[in-house]
Amino acid sequence: MNTQATEYFGWSERYGLPKPRTIETLQEKNLQWRRIRSAIAHKVSDYPPADWGKIDAVEIRLRALIPFLGYWSINRKALTGIGSNLARLEGKPVTLLVPICGYNEDGTKVSSAVKLVQSHLTFIERVADILRIERVQFLFPTHTATKGPEERQRLKDTVSEIQSRLVGSHHQAVSMEEVFPSIVEKEEAIKSDLKLTMNEEMLSLFKVLQTERQHYYSRRSLPSELWDEWTIKGIAEFTALGRFAREANHLICCHSTGRIRCLVKAGAGVLHNPIGIV
Repeated sequence: MNTQATEYFGWSERYGLPKPRTIETLQEKNLQWRRIRSAIAHKVSDYPPADWGKIDAVEIRLRALIPFLGYWSINRKALTGIGSNLARLEGKPVTLLVPICGYNEDGTKVSSAVKLVQSHLTFIERVADILRIERVQFLFPTHTATKGPEERQRLKDTVSEIQSRLVGSHHQAVSMEEVFPSIVEKEEAIKSDLKLTMNEEMLSLFKVLQTERQHYYSRRSLPSELWDEWTIKGIAEFTALGRFAREANHLICCHSTGRIRCLVKAGAGVLHNPIGIV
């Protein structure tokens, strides 16, 4: 942890130092900041000489963020995504996209969409000053074709309920397609491509996610013959959102799920809020 940066911005005094961790602490010790800085410079400057003063400012913010991040965000590729976003913003306020699951997850730390939003709000409050967050949009997957009319309506009702609680803040609860109008088209295109062919890296990702999500498929009594379809669907959903966030230069805040790999692979800046297991 960069204690100097934390004390400089007053975050140590405000929030207190985090408790010692295991996986995250080990990851932090193994970070190669010179390579992260070079990767960020390459992403944002291409051929012109890099603005190293800007990269220095981004590194300070990244180091201050790390104590609050889960392990999916503490690696060179993930931090490059976050850092590239911040460098392109050049100090301007951040828009944060927060995907919210539309179902209950029994046996996890998060049992409902409302509790998930509350947990994210606590996390966002901790990192808001570091990032200068201007707007937070909680995104609900009311567009998903696999949800029946009743489930979609329940999701829309949940969106309305949460939005009513957020009135007066700079936060919004919205349907995914309101923010990302072409999401259905983008997801379908990615699914079609994946069904036709997968390179070695994507096939490896598919197999890992398939294994990780077997417990979830079983809880939902999903027939095994549909597992491939649902794994591809999950990859497409997160890849499409990641690409959208990268192009719009928004950050994403996401709960614990192996599908964060898809967001990072798409080049998005992802803040892993270490809550829940989905």
